[in-house]
Amino acid sequence: MLTVLRWIVFLPGAFIASFIMGCAIVISENLSTSMFFWSGFFSSEVSCIEFIFFVACGAMFSWVFIFVGIFLAPVRSEMLKWILIIIAILCGVIDAYVNAYSDDKLKMATGISMVLVSLFYRNETAKEIAMRHS
Repeated sequence: MLTVLRWIVFLPGAFIASFIMGCAIVISENLSTSMFFWSGFFSSEVSCIEFIFFVACGAMFSWVFIFVGIFLAPVRSEMLKWILIIIAILCGVIDAYVNAYSDDKLKMATGISMVLVSLFYRNETAKEIAMRHS
């Protein structure tokens, strides 16, 4: 029964964990940019900091999504790893594509970093990912 429950929960759990991590990064970004506005920096420094946070948000989304998905699933197989990597890459491509047509093109960095971090895990086995991060 627990095995069935873990198969049902692993994808939503991975998305929820990634969402929570993204919210934490957005909150920290808002706090840091407000401190830079108070200290009198120009907008170019703020956009540089925003770029760093966009990259960090995308990277952490992919990292948390893949790790939590592998951690919650009852079987750590290569097929599972590739499913999670493909889902994270698709999320990154969709995010970059949507932000390419928005007013703030800097947000494309989130999707691009999601794709690049997801591709980083292609050479590791699912057991190596689970052991290294747990």
